[in-house]
Amino acid sequence: MKVCGDPRFPTTLIKIPIPAYGKTQVQTYFDLAYPGKLNPEYSRYNPLPIKTGTTKAGLPALGASNSKAIYAREHVYEQSMSALFVDYLKQIPDLWLDSAGTNQFCDWVIEHLLNPTAYYPGVPVYPVPTVFEDIGNCYPGGKRGGNAMVILEHQSNMYKNKLMYATESQLNKMVKHPLIKPDTFSKYCVNTQVSKLRAAAGVASYMNDHTVKENFLHNNACIRDVWSDWYAKYLTSNVDAPNKATVNVPNIYDNWISDVVNGMVPFLRLEIESLILLYNDGLTTAADVDLSFAILLDNVNILNTKGQPIATGNTPFTSARPTTRQELTDNILKVIPDITWAKALPRH
Repeated sequence: MKVCGDPRFPTTLIKIPIPAYGKTQVQTYFDLAYPGKLNPEYSRYNPLPIKTGTTKAGLPALGASNSKAIYAREHVYEQSMSALFVDYLKQIPDLWLDSAGTNQFCDWVIEHLLNPTAYYPGVPVYPVPTVFEDIGNCYPGGKRGGNAMVILEHQSNMYKNKLMYATESQLNKMVKHPLIKPDTFSKYCVNTQVSKLRAAAGVASYMNDHTVKENFLHNNACIRDVWSDWYAKYLTSNVDAPNKATVNVPNIYDNWISDVVNGMVPFLRLEIESLILLYNDGLTTAADVDLSFAILLDNVNILNTKGQPIATGNTPFTSARPTTRQELTDNILKVIPDITWAKALPRH
């Protein structure tokens, strides 16, 4: 959580425990569908499109010899989402404010969500679970979260989180951050600029994959069930919150989630449009650009975890393609799809 505790003192922070997920099963891998073209569409791969070497367990390595991440397991329902929704509830004092109007939100969170209570889950069980523990168990590796995850190219993994955070920060009245800082983007060479534009733009097609969608919806439904169950018990409890029946936590949750997912692509398009204007020092003339998987552009001689050159097989690698700002607009910005299932998320 961001509204409770002081980041300077980690022991004061309130967190939702997320299960370890490093050994979850791999459903599939995602990277650029057309690495040698400008198209930013992402596609499923099984096995990985490039040979990164293997771990001691005989699995494909997700990083390079210098510990640089290439791929990573991806929480489609981001790890931060559940905690940020709790932060959002601070704006709804009818849910938690006592009759004296003197209690503090973070104290209420500790008492009713972080710690065990007398009213939840309302059935005899030991040890008594907390709301936060039950939410955490909805994530991959948890009792209700399944044991399988997709693996996404590292850059896209980071940008997806930022795309969700854009609306989360707006709803939670926090500082909004750009997808990529303009000054940072302007300092990249044109190869890196285009690579990052494609990695960010590819998130939308990734979200439209059936497995990705189902992973999100499964985790989302599980966490909503926890909130629904807890709120029903909270309403009938003797907790001093006289206006608690005037709000509907499951409905508030639905609307918050819908806003976050539906806000991803509009923010993405605005950010990509602004970044394209900075491409090639803001010039409208063409620059020669290399196109391939991001890790190969970063360093074509990069080594795998065993210190051997990464095997690229028949990976398309386009060298010195003359590319203008308009081509980036036509081939990256204008082909970003909507998230096809976002509008179907429940709203109230």
